[in-house]
Amino acid sequence: MAEKKILIVEDENVQLTDLARRLRSAGFDVVAARDGITAISTARKEQPNLILLDLACLLAMVSPCFSACKCSSTPTPFPSWS
Repeated sequence: MAEKKILIVEDENVQLTDLARRLRSAGFDVVAARDGITAISTARKEQPNLILLDLACLLAMVSPCFSACKCSSTPTPFPSWS
């Protein structure tokens, strides 16, 4: 059985290092990103089974999007990884 891959999105080095070490010792394959933009490209490339996301990274990534776009009544489908 292949290892399960986890993407950690965390901008604080201590938290990222500690969490990655713990997950690797539990047998997981770990990849990391330090910001939202890098997380998107890493997720597309690595196809992780799980993404652990620091909410501060998420807010930093989406807040410029909210101010730059208008709300639409038409829902946008979730993008596929391919």
